[in-house]
Amino acid sequence: MNVVLAFALLLAGDQPPPPDAPAVELRAAARSPGTRIRLEDLVLPEHAGRLSADLLATDLGRSPSPGVGRLLTLQAVRAALPPGAPLLAGPEEITVYTDVVRVDPADILAVAQEFLVAAAPLPEGATVEVAREPFEVTVPRGRASLQLCPRQRGTPAGRGYASVLTEVRVDGQLQAVVPVTFLIRTYADVEILAADLTRGQSLQPEHVGKARTETTGMISAPRSSGAAALIGCLARRDLRAGTPLRDGDFQPAVLVRCREPVTLLFASGALRAEAFGVARDSGALGDAVRVENLTTRKTVVGRVAGPGLVKLHP
Repeated sequence: MNVVLAFALLLAGDQPPPPDAPAVELRAAARSPGTRIRLEDLVLPEHAGRLSADLLATDLGRSPSPGVGRLLTLQAVRAALPPGAPLLAGPEEITVYTDVVRVDPADILAVAQEFLVAAAPLPEGATVEVAREPFEVTVPRGRASLQLCPRQRGTPAGRGYASVLTEVRVDGQLQAVVPVTFLIRTYADVEILAADLTRGQSLQPEHVGKARTETTGMISAPRSSGAAALIGCLARRDLRAGTPLRDGDFQPAVLVRCREPVTLLFASGALRAEAFGVARDSGALGDAVRVENLTTRKTVVGRVAGPGLVKLHP
């Protein structure tokens, strides 16, 4: 070796390899299991023991896509090593492929569904159906780990459609995102009509029943105050048996009719007085109506308290 070059390397703190040290042989074709190519992937197994762990871990660039080869020149590999590294020998060009693994869609589906149930607790009796199956992905095998990391798309839903995105990570690096869509079906015991009602017919207890009904597709649950509040109300239209009870389908029964006689009731503490009058308005329970007192011939305002009964407040 040139004395001047050896002296310069000594001053730089780098020791050249011994002149008689055999070269480390590289493969003509190699496979990399990780997302980045390392020198250890290229070195023949019987020569790997002559290199330190740090040298074997030298990063030579990104691994190629599955099924595609990447060409590395011997010159480029040598340039990636620090000064003083052992001499590399082998073909002038090395083709590197990625060692891959196929992720089973069933594994992705299981992880996504488990995450969904934990992220959005389901109502009692709810069922989960798969609306969009996950697809198979091919990723590098990895040097350390392959992880399936699910995350919610949008706001967790207790019913209807819900999507889970499953990230496939190899050695901590994101490789693919696989969507899975579920349909959460929910059910509830809903009060329904057990018999047909005609328009103007009064709802009675024997007209009410219950049925297990799917609520998944409902934009909002039908507004109902319940059968107890609707008993005695009149159907606004003809209603068929099996129709869910809705407030909008009924109207309060008219208990006081205009120009018909009513009883006026005044109550305050222990004091109670009654009088007769004629209604000047029609009204249902709780409605404010005008009544002409037949004794005083004055018109007063009270609230309907029952059939033909108007209560005056002190």
